[in-house]
Amino acid sequence: MVEIRKLIIMREVVLSELGVTAPRPVVRAVGMAVILNRFAGRFVDDLRPLFKAGAMLGERLMPGLVKLLDGPAVSYGARARSSASTARWNTAGLACIRCSASRCGLRSAAARR
Repeated sequence: MVEIRKLIIMREVVLSELGVTAPRPVVRAVGMAVILNRFAGRFVDDLRPLFKAGAMLGERLMPGLVKLLDGPAVSYGARARSSASTARWNTAGLACIRCSASRCGLRSAAARR
């Protein structure tokens, strides 16, 4: 079982990018958790318990994130981050879902290059 210290849920609505107004808003929903790192400060051969914890947190957060969107999710991403290898509590960014830039006509700065 994973010990959760904090859950962070965020909804972002992008109406324009670099001064260009989007034909319709880009909506992103992000869920993050701060979890206890039972492996802090030592070498561990098998990190599967952390992967299982990530899967459990994803299952817990995703239904709520999907409800924050204005329509069906078309893009998903997942990341995990440790603030320090010896940190007792680690921030794990678990899920980010958003509408597709090509669907709403708003392209990222990288795509415009």
